[in-house]
This record gives sequence, C-alpha cells and structure tokens, in this order.
Amino acid sequence: MRLIEAKYLSLIRISFKRVNEFKFDFLMRYLEIPMYLIIVYFLWKLIFRFSGKTELGGMEFSRFFVYMVLARFIFISFPFTETSEEIEEIIKSGQLTAIITRPVTFQKYVFFKLNFNTLVDGLLSIGLFLLMSFVMGWYILDDLVYWLLFGASFVLAICLNYFFYFSIGLLSFWADEIFGITQAVRSIRMFFSGELIPLTMFPSTLLTVASLLPFKYMLFNPVYLYLKKYPVPEALHQLGLQLIWTVFFMIFSKILYQKGLAWYNSYGG
Repeated sequence: MRLIEAKYLSLIRISFKRVNEFKFDFLMRYLEIPMYLIIVYFLWKLIFRFSGKTELGGMEFSRFFVYMVLARFIFISFPFTETSEEIEEIIKSGQLTAIITRPVTFQKYVFFKLNFNTLVDGLLSIGLFLLMSFVMGWYILDDLVYWLLFGASFVLAICLNYFFYFSIGLLSFWADEIFGITQAVRSIRMFFSGELIPLTMFPSTLLTVASLLPFKYMLFNPVYLYLKKYPVPEALHQLGLQLIWTVFFMIFSKILYQKGLAWYNSYGG
C-alpha cells in the first residue's frame, strides 16, 4: 500500500500550487524574520539589563534568545487559523456536499489540500534556524536522544495544532461565523503556548493553569526540548501528555464532524 494514496497526491499538488501562486505571501513570512530577530534581540537585551538578572525563566540570555527565535520559526510552520477558515468556507459555500461524495475523508482532504505544505515549511524553518545558528554561533542541540525527542514533539505539535483548528472550523456547522472565535482562541493560544514569553516566566499558579491546557503542547514543549531543559524522564512524560492532547482533539474533531454532518444533511446540505 502506498504511503500516500494517489487521490491525496492531487490535493498535495494543489496545496503547493497555492504556495506558488502566492509566492509573495510565502516569502514575506520568512523575510520578516531578520526584523523580528533584531527587535527580539535588543528588546530582551534591555529587559535582561534592567532586570539586573543573568537568567529569566531559568535561561541565560543566549538560551533565552534561541528560545524566542526557534519559537518563531516553528510557529510559522504550523497549521493555523487558515484551517478553520477553509473549513468554514467549505461548509458555508456548500462545497462540502461535493466533497463527501468523493472517496476521501474530510480530515485528510483538508490536511492534504491546505496543510501538507506546512510540513515542508517546518523542515525549511528548522533547516534555516540551524543554518543561522551555525553562522551566528548560537546554541545548537548536539544530543541524538534529545533530537529524537524534539522531532517527536515537533510532529505531535503539528498534529495537535491541526486537529485543534480543525475542531474550531467545524463549529461553522452551528455558528453564523467563527471569526470572533478564532480571534479569541488566537489570543489565548499566543499567551499560553509560550509564543510571547517562555511559560517558565509565569507565576507558579499561572504555570499550573498553562500545563492543564493544550496550548503548552502546541509550541512550548518542542522548543524546551530542543534546549534540553527537560530531563529525559520528564521529557517522556511531557511527550505522553502531548500525545494525549493530540489524540483527544483527533477524536473530538471526528465526533464534531459526524454530528455536524448529520445536522448538515438534515437541513438539506
């Protein structure tokens, strides 16, 4: 059996064709990085200086800077609100009727059409980050065990992001529009995923709350593993939690889809 069925290969080609058609948008996501690096470097250099501390969030400045850079590189490679918006468009426009008559599953259809190129983005992002780290003399992970842990966490983070936003998109079956929902979720995610600041800078109570939510496992975990901040037993524990959240949203999205499809068909969709 082929790893990717032919019926999904055409969707992959469509996905890359969209990138080719919107090259400017694709390139701008990477061209913004130099400006981001400059801002992050000087901003946090000043914060470290005025705080009078040599470490923030359990990291000295060099590791802290790598955290912020890698978090940004990983972030731009993840499935995001576009997944939810694509699903909303499919449902509201009636395209779903045509899709469900095809020999494809809806989850795979959306992923291969819209998000397969994010895997390529992810590899490009990590490759570019490592190249910059080598050129600039930044910290580079040199432990095979942690590379395997980081790789597993990175893949799980992509899957978790996808199934999470897939679930949000399915709310379009019942909501007039999901723009407000996606924007609210985006703000919460940015805060609790460690994108804005490392979660280790949170007060203990807030850090506990963040650990109970899925957002930590969408970004913070793979970055923290790359920095070897988790001992191996704790790293495996965190991977287990990340896997649980991924499976949860995978199952939850399937349940939402089945219930939404029943509602859709009952109203003549």
